[in-house]
Amino acid sequence: DCNCELRPMRDWMIRKNVPATVVPDCASPPRLMSQSWDRLDLEEFACLPEISGSSNNFRGLEGDEVTLVCRVNGVPAPRVRWVRAGRLLGNTTITSSYNSGRSFMLRSEGQMSNLTIKSADIQDSGVYTCNAENKAGKAEVVLS
Repeated sequence: DCNCELRPMRDWMIRKNVPATVVPDCASPPRLMSQSWDRLDLEEFACLPEISGSSNNFRGLEGDEVTLVCRVNGVPAPRVRWVRAGRLLGNTTITSSYNSGRSFMLRSEGQMSNLTIKSADIQDSGVYTCNAENKAGKAEVVLS
């Protein structure tokens, strides 16, 4: 399998410039099947991200700061994104006539990704999705 379990060996071979007399082809995963592993970027030796929320239901009082937390693990480290109602969220303030001055703060450290809603109100209730993606694929957890 050309996945994250082979990554350390492939990395060592690249760093030490170890020649392979017979270069293996990948038997799996399907996206890499029959490809010669010496032509693959190290990032391709990946395993599907694993993701979980610290709690799937969050409550807060109006005006409170509310933080949603997801734990992400993967090799290579996955890119994490937060989505609400089909819109990508980030370190931004969203301003519209309906939702005036909503402020979101993203913070990722190690395996944790936090989405903080500053001064939450009823308009902030709903479903939030934490997505994690790397070369092996995508995983998500839904928080509300």
